[in-house]
Parts: sequence; C-alpha cells; structure tokens
Amino acid sequence: MKSLTLKFASVFLSLSLANVAMAKTDLIIGFDPTYTPFEYKNADGSYAGFDYALGNALCKKMNLNCVWKEVDFDSSIAALRARKIDAILSAMSITDERSKQVDFTVPVYDVPTALVVKSSSNLELSSLPPGTSVGVTQGTTQESYALKVLQPKGVKVVSYESQDHVYQDLSNGRLDSTLTNAATASEGFLKLPQGKEYKISEPTISDIHYFGKGVGIAFRKGDAEHTQLFNAAIIDMKSKGEIAELSKKYFSFTVD
Repeated sequence: MKSLTLKFASVFLSLSLANVAMAKTDLIIGFDPTYTPFEYKNADGSYAGFDYALGNALCKKMNLNCVWKEVDFDSSIAALRARKIDAILSAMSITDERSKQVDFTVPVYDVPTALVVKSSSNLELSSLPPGTSVGVTQGTTQESYALKVLQPKGVKVVSYESQDHVYQDLSNGRLDSTLTNAATASEGFLKLPQGKEYKISEPTISDIHYFGKGVGIAFRKGDAEHTQLFNAAIIDMKSKGEIAELSKKYFSFTVD
C-alpha cells in the first residue's frame, strides 16, 4: 500500500508540474518568524528556520514562486480566509477544530509538547500546584490544552502574542514555566544564554486530542489544487528522506 501511495504521489506531482506553467505561480505563504528553530529572523533581518527551508524546498520542487509574509500566528487563519495569504506554514498542528476552517495537507512532521521549568524545579505537567504560572503563545494547541486542562486545576495560564515574549518573561522570573513545542524549547531557548538555567520537564506529551495529528500546511477551504499538489510533493520528499535530512540542520533529532 505504501509503495502504491508513493507511486501515485510521484505520478500526480509529474502531471501537476507539467501544467504548472499555465497556472498562477505566485504563492504567498504566511508565517510567524518568532518560533525558533521553525521560523525566525537572522541579525540582518533575513528569514531562516526549518519551516522556511522546507517551504522553499517544496516550492522549488513544484516550480512555484513562493513569497513569505509575516503574520501573527493567532491571526494567520483569519488572514488565510481573508485571502491576505495563500497558505500557512508555521508549525501549525492539524486539529479537528482548525480543520473546520482550513484544509490541511498530509502531516509533514510531528514534535511533542514540553513543559519548560527551572533546572532546580521539580514541577511536572501532571501535577502542577494551583497558582503555578504557565506561559503559552496565543492560538496554539498548547494554549488550548492549558486553558482546558490546567486552568480548571488552578494553574495560572498567561497568553502572549509570541513565544519570544514568553521566554523573556520566563527568564526574567515572571513565569514559573512555559508549555511549548519541544523543538523550539530545546533549540530556541535551552541552548541560548537565557535558557541555561532551564530544562524540559519529562515526560513530554503528544495527545492527539489536544495537539493534533502532526504539523501540516494549511490552505483555504476548497483549494484542492494546492493541497493535492503539496501533498504529492511532501510524500515525494519523505520517500526520498529529504525532510528527515533537512531537519538535521535545525534539530538535535530528526523529524519526519
């Protein structure tokens, strides 16, 4: 079955590429470059990150001219539906709630969620005491989990516009912890000077009910042309190990 799926994807991609010259070749991809290592800005203002590199690789494979546009993660679906952007590639998990508003590609990769705390702390996600403050990014699955599961237990959930702002308050002692993607915690905070006194509280979690079925690329409802084209390209890259190889440049572990 797997070989048939890969064969179909290859055929579909070939047929689609044969016709791409007759279609619109500009694609505006919305992303929030405050989520290291998935998407971020270098000191010179240029974009970088795994999602950024992955998106460019997919667009090159499909001969699409992709233009990147900054949007706040929390407003990205609204921007997509308002046609301000054509796609979202910003570490967005595929959830049932989001799938009511947008169409997702097949899962591109999956990374668990982690609680980040002081290295000297014994805080664990399963037993956070009432009054413990947890920082989350607005519009994320982590925020949804925290509000639905942790807040009713007396945990103080504090929402921010970006994960960078969460890390600032965490390192300044205004927060006890943050609930975030394990990769951005490991690569975008713990390895930096401000994160040296922090750790990931094990175990991490990957509950599909709250955190979805992996990360996908979102398109407007009914945009079957782009969704199917990207599906074929994603499956093709996975079958060749290209996504796993690319992830090694940004993570201390492979994702696929």
